[in-house]
Amino acid sequence: MRLEMRDVSFSYKNKPVLKDISLRVDEGELLGIVGPNGSGKTTLLKCINMILKPEGQVFLSDIDVKKMRQNEIAKVFGYVPQAIYHHSFPATVFDVVLLGRRPYLGWSVSSKDIKIVSEILSMLKLDELAMRNFNELSGGERQKVLIARALAQEPKILLLDEPTSNLDLKHQLEIMELVKRLAREKKLIVVLVSHDLNLAARYCDRLVLLNSGRMYAVGKPHEVLTCENIRKIYGIEAEVSYNERIKACSVVPVSVI
Repeated sequence: MRLEMRDVSFSYKNKPVLKDISLRVDEGELLGIVGPNGSGKTTLLKCINMILKPEGQVFLSDIDVKKMRQNEIAKVFGYVPQAIYHHSFPATVFDVVLLGRRPYLGWSVSSKDIKIVSEILSMLKLDELAMRNFNELSGGERQKVLIARALAQEPKILLLDEPTSNLDLKHQLEIMELVKRLAREKKLIVVLVSHDLNLAARYCDRLVLLNSGRMYAVGKPHEVLTCENIRKIYGIEAEVSYNERIKACSVVPVSVI
């Protein structure tokens, strides 16, 4: 299984937002999309699962995603938008996760649907929250529930837009550890957008650095997050070092240029 983008471009009302994006992501891989505000990160995610209709091509192995029906796309791509947990869901955690089964539902919920939701709640250690009201949960708990809802779709590809935004340090690490584990154990392709360069460097296998809708750099985190790249794209001086304990590079902003 692979996800491949070939010359993907997109414009809002004739204003170019993405230009000539070509990428390949393999199963089990966690790809991070980084870049300054307005660089096209969220737009790229929405082009991958055809929420937006881009120019160019997106392939799932040899299947052209543009030719897939919406219901088929929903079975392949699990998508968690940015900061959705601020929205209200007047429902229990179980029911919110069950919404992920919508592409498979007939006239009623089957025993298979119930079993899948129960297994996902158990896997993510959300069993005790199953009958809790979603609106009563903490930000970190809500984010886990929404990832669980995406997993209930039984996707091959998980798309996450700022999955750790507005979470405290503990919950940031918990969410990223979870996402990394899911990629490895479930052989998922995971593509996530992040503003946190240190989290992206620590957990992602590769990074794509976007600038003004174009790919400025792509590669392993230490290849992309160089002092020169950060200076040119973010307009800041930064110190980049390798942390032996976490086996990842760390970025410390120093000053604005």
